[in-house]
Amino acid sequence: MAQGVQQSLLFLIQVCFSLYSVAILLRIMMRAVHADFYNPLVHAVAKITTYPIVWIKKAIPDFGKIETASVLFLVAVILIKAWLVILLNGHQPALVGSLIWAVGNTIALGIHVVFYIVILRAILTWIPSVQMNIQELLIQLSEPFMAPARRIMPLIGGLDLSPIVILVLLQILTFLVANPVMTLGLSMLG
Repeated sequence: MAQGVQQSLLFLIQVCFSLYSVAILLRIMMRAVHADFYNPLVHAVAKITTYPIVWIKKAIPDFGKIETASVLFLVAVILIKAWLVILLNGHQPALVGSLIWAVGNTIALGIHVVFYIVILRAILTWIPSVQMNIQELLIQLSEPFMAPARRIMPLIGGLDLSPIVILVLLQILTFLVANPVMTLGLSMLG
């Protein structure tokens, strides 16, 4: 019985923290591309992530288009999730290893979110009756990645193959950056 409760609690922690982490990451991306605040999706993400970040923003200024407070809050949320999982498994979290793992996990989360945004954008271009709110937001979020990729892979017969370039590059980034940082963090956990 205790094992089932522990597994359920671990599952709930991972789901809740992961969904909130994605919301924070989307907030960061939406602010960076100046997404239309009147879009209901943008408004919803802003609403659920505003209050903790407003307090952090008072002490930490933005860095260019990047909302630094949101980035730090995202790393903190992922770090808290890691500590809760480690504690529920009966281990003691190590600060430096956990922090390095959280940074690697943040990078991996960013890569995964961009990956799925690019895939969704590509799929939704084939479906004509999709809500414009969703399509406009996906275009705004993916265009900073797609535009440079179009220079590498121009249209072939009217077909945009730039998503393939992006998806391959994202996988390479996962192998070369995110996975090694997370592995380093895990090795320091003991």
